[in-house]
Amino acid sequence: MSRIYIGEYCRTVTDNHYITLPARWSVPETVYYAFMEVESGIRFLCCSDSKDALSTVNDDEKILARGNLVIVRENKLRLPDEFLQYMKIRKQGQHIICYGNMDRFEIWIPEELEYMENTMDTQDIEKELQELGLF
Repeated sequence: MSRIYIGEYCRTVTDNHYITLPARWSVPETVYYAFMEVESGIRFLCCSDSKDALSTVNDDEKILARGNLVIVRENKLRLPDEFLQYMKIRKQGQHIICYGNMDRFEIWIPEELEYMENTMDTQDIEKELQELGLF
């Protein structure tokens, strides 16, 4: 049975590219990850203790890389190289967002998460208006 991850947390990347996951998330010693890209070109890291949670991909998403991550003491996770290269996280102190999404958690750069949330809201409204015949 998969764990449930809920909430949005700002975290800081350490100089050796670790982040501390929220204490309230009961994360196992190993998690699976998928480095994802959405239609707009924005990328994010999706993690879960269940491979099944990462097997379903929306039509507008594609998987660029997959792998396993080991959680070290105190709920710390080292960000994978693909994610670090894309996000250009090279210095200590870079902020990222850990976003709980039920049976998986996502890791985003704050500006890109904000853009996605704003874009998704607009697309959802347009879709509803189209279904009502008003757009």
